[in-house]
Amino acid sequence: MIELMRRLGYATRTRLHVVLVCEGNIPTVQLTFQAFCAIPAVERVTVMSCKEALDFLPSAPANTHVVLIRVASIESLDLINWLQRCRFPYAYLLDDNFWLLDDRSDISCFYSNPQVRAVLEYVVHGADVVLCHTNIFRKFLQAFNRNVRLVPAFFDFLMLKPVVGTERESSTELRIGVVANASRAADVALLVPVIDQVLKRAPEGTVFEFFGFTPPALSGRPGVRSLDGVRDYSSFIQTKLSRSWVLALAPLLDTPFGRYKTNNKVREFGACKIPAIYSDTPLYRDSVAHGQTGWLVPDDAEAWVETILAALNDIPAAQTIGLRANAYVQKHHALARVHGAWWKAWRPSVTRRIRTVRRVGERIDAAARTGVVTSVAPRIVSADQLDVVAGLGDSVDLMQRQTVLALAPGDGLTSALRVTTADPRTWSMVVATFATVPIGEIRLWISQFSAPLLEQSFGLDASSDGAHLRFAVPGLVPGVIDVRVENRSDRTVGLYGLSSIGSCAFISSNLIFPMRYFA
Repeated sequence: MIELMRRLGYATRTRLHVVLVCEGNIPTVQLTFQAFCAIPAVERVTVMSCKEALDFLPSAPANTHVVLIRVASIESLDLINWLQRCRFPYAYLLDDNFWLLDDRSDISCFYSNPQVRAVLEYVVHGADVVLCHTNIFRKFLQAFNRNVRLVPAFFDFLMLKPVVGTERESSTELRIGVVANASRAADVALLVPVIDQVLKRAPEGTVFEFFGFTPPALSGRPGVRSLDGVRDYSSFIQTKLSRSWVLALAPLLDTPFGRYKTNNKVREFGACKIPAIYSDTPLYRDSVAHGQTGWLVPDDAEAWVETILAALNDIPAAQTIGLRANAYVQKHHALARVHGAWWKAWRPSVTRRIRTVRRVGERIDAAARTGVVTSVAPRIVSADQLDVVAGLGDSVDLMQRQTVLALAPGDGLTSALRVTTADPRTWSMVVATFATVPIGEIRLWISQFSAPLLEQSFGLDASSDGAHLRFAVPGLVPGVIDVRVENRSDRTVGLYGLSSIGSCAFISSNLIFPMRYFA
């Protein structure tokens, strides 16, 4: 067995303990748990919160390996900074492009917060390897970390258990399933006029079942049934299988965010042998053969109505499509076939962890050891914490590390910034207002060699999203400039980023990230 594992690339001196660090037990975490459990070199997989991981890792054995999943909250910085200081390699897995999420959902509001966005980019940048599922997302993430590797999306067929005595066996209903959640309400909104027309023309007993979220316009209507969401992923799949749907619907708007998603509905419906109709978008075109393993339909209500009715009027043909979809998923996405690709993508991080094991509690300053800053942590501090953080009173070089500063009403900050060129182009600074509309302004002064170069005020009462301040600094020469920022509003604001060319710069590491915090 050991020899076989060695030939497959799995052999290590000791079997591995993988710690998955997350901020909620979401399906992505449960799927990642399945993937790492399937790797023969892994002996144990544990799911922890950031706090639990920070308590455990300082005394963890050498075979412990960390994978962060979607971690981006401000509270996670203690753990991230510890990993960076101790040079503890970690992998980072991200399955959605939250830079492009632009709806009004709770998750969009969270990832749109400038402080969260700063932490997200910092933790991605500092990862030993970044794991994602699609090539288009891989290219996007390479702006933050050059070592981005693909891991295939999958389905674990071991989750499926035979369904005995389902309602379908004693029912004449023709059930059509729609899996949705409130954050993707815009996708399923297309179905409101579609369902109206289908119920008028469909065979008797046709019922639409919305699993997890029902559009308010359809809730409680005859022919529409609402099913509560299920948080446990295995139970969710088993519940879906037990409903005996004759057809499933997967509408998806062709948005920038949607183009980075994975084909999870193709894998789930196919694994359950459920024939499905999908929006004709790039995401689904890559994995659905129209008329063979599913149907691809443009976002036109009449086209959806006709396709649904055609499927209901020929159930045996639809069932054949469900069987073909199952064969496709078995061939291309079965976990038993693809777990080797996960190991191949993750293995270099395992090797580096083995080589860089440090004694318990050791704190290593990478910059002091090598003279090179490989990643730079955002500091999130209030003005009265600057003594502790910098030891310099209210004077601190903001740009040695990207700083997210909580500036209370009336507070100010003096900082120094070294410029290497007399660049007349526009400079940028971001002010986050945390979904409030402050009354007042931000006041900015810039001087060099005691000579004032800029004095400007920026009003903050135009948007609850915050402000991306842009300004020109005339008369600059290479050298140090002094910056003074004051919050003359009635609310605490978040302040970070001060650089030229409309970007946020990590000066010490010579990395420049485009401003993506506001549209």
